[in-house]
Amino acid sequence: MTSTTTPYPVAGLLALALSTTACIELDPGEPADTESGTVGTTSGTAGTASGTAGTASGTVDSDGATDGATDGATDGATDGGPDTICEDTHPDVDASLTIDVSEWLEVGMEGLDIVTTCTVLAVDSAGSVTTTLECDDEGTPRGLSFTIPATDDPVAWGAGESIEVVHHYYPESIDTYEHRAELTVHRSTDGALLLVWIDGNVTSPGIFDPVVWTLDRERCEPPDPTDFDASWPMVSSFDNGLGEVLELGHEQRGTLTPPTGEGILAIDVGWSIYATCCHEQDGWRMVLLRRTTGA
Repeated sequence: MTSTTTPYPVAGLLALALSTTACIELDPGEPADTESGTVGTTSGTAGTASGTAGTASGTVDSDGATDGATDGATDGATDGGPDTICEDTHPDVDASLTIDVSEWLEVGMEGLDIVTTCTVLAVDSAGSVTTTLECDDEGTPRGLSFTIPATDDPVAWGAGESIEVVHHYYPESIDTYEHRAELTVHRSTDGALLLVWIDGNVTSPGIFDPVVWTLDRERCEPPDPTDFDASWPMVSSFDNGLGEVLELGHEQRGTLTPPTGEGILAIDVGWSIYATCCHEQDGWRMVLLRRTTGA
């Protein structure tokens, strides 16, 4: 089921390029002056210990993440030193995604909602990974494809599989300054989470379910967060419900055991910055989660 849209405009911090085939790539660009994060750490029963595993606290807000810090989260160095998750950067982390929705576009609309069942026609892993689909739009077949950066292991979906696809895109609102672009993919047969991609400053609630996503905006806060030019990394925690929590800051990657099923969840946080400049907002983040075989 779908409602249709116009070609995507340039919105907010995103440089959104629309080709003649309506193949769009969302990229927030490079920061002018930001603080950044470190390599991801996993705590709990299934990871390398990095302190006491945090338990998510707070309430789920409109952007889908749980507000607030994590109870008992490690404070960085055991001697009370700086929290290293707020300091290092890894520019090779790539959470970008390109999606071709040219068969779903109609002139005159301002947003895009696609909720559909698709059959995987092909997965091309030459360099980047492109998945080509045939989807059902209330009885009308429509094509759709998406491309993600190359993965260390093969992705956990292949030709002939049935998958559930949800894609939302809304350009930045002049009234609220909110922008949302996201894609989720689940396997039809067992509901297994295969892929999540978010890019913007608002996100659908529970988008990483059954993984619980917690976004901590305060952990890396500078001494004077009210300064007009202040900006700092936000820390994402991913809890698989099995006693394993993965923490990632700006430009970080890591892996997590799936709550159910085979393989691993490979997660890249390509952008996770809160900035006080110009208007109050929840901060920009670009996150790509995909299930791979782990082989």
